Amino acid sequence: MTTEPKLTGNFRLAFPSIFKPTPKSKDFPDKLAYQATMVFAANDPALLDLRKMVKAAIVEKWGEDKAKWPPTLRALDLKSYLSLTGKDGFPLRDGSTVNWAGAGPGTVVVRATANPDYPPKVVDQRTDDILDKSKILSGMICRAVIRPFAYDRPDSKGVSFGLNIIQLVKDDGVRFGGGDNSSYMDQLAPIEGGEDDPNNYQNDDL
Repeated sequence: MTTEPKLTGNFRLAFPSIFKPTPKSKDFPDKLAYQATMVFAANDPALLDLRKMVKAAIVEKWGEDKAKWPPTLRALDLKSYLSLTGKDGFPLRDGSTVNWAGAGPGTVVVRATANPDYPPKVVDQRTDDILDKSKILSGMICRAVIRPFAYDRPDSKGVSFGLNIIQLVKDDGVRFGGGDNSSYMDQLAPIEGGEDDPNNYQNDDL
């Protein structure tokens, strides 16, 4: 086992913030990070490698003796457990517990982050840098180089993944959210006067 960076198997990319850091959570809007959520099929053999990486990080931090592990991790069956909340220190989450397109029953979601000072490298199939963020979107098939690390904070203990590299593997047209919204244009009408006048947005019925 090793906590060195390692290449994942293929996954569907979701909620990528890989060109610009964004808040890590609503609870901590000032804590920014580069982020990517990886959606795997629950029966993907590549998940076994992620579990091994989680254990390696635990052992590196707290040792082989499970009695010395944090209670939340000590109680888990690392071979089969999936987090139900994403907040218990275990980085593999049951996709059926999240309510967004792309996840759901039969999937496992894993988030990886990078410090705002160290953006991940983003490359195409030829390993050339991707600099245009429109070239890699939520839903595309990717793989990544990630590194497991254990954290030991007063309020929480567990394992996360650091994000080093994202590689685009294939674009088969699948998109999770966003995408082409042109079909909704019939909801709009030109604003009379043609100017962006704040008075146009007033509504006394609200």
